[in-house]
Amino acid sequence: MQQPVDFLTAAKAYSEGKTIRCERPHNFFTFTTCVGDALNFFESGNHILNCADVLEGTWYVEDSNE
Repeated sequence: MQQPVDFLTAAKAYSEGKTIRCERPHNFFTFTTCVGDALNFFESGNHILNCADVLEGTWYVEDSNE
């Protein structure tokens, strides 16, 4: 079973090119980096990272064995 990580750990993994996932009640978003993405640009389809995601979300690193 995959273990959740804090937002800063997820942001660090994202900056290293890993896919991260945010789960909130009734929603989840996967953020995948592309070559040239800036760390301050998190987008998943039509969803852009917001404060509620950071504060209330449960974060996972997709390709982590944690």
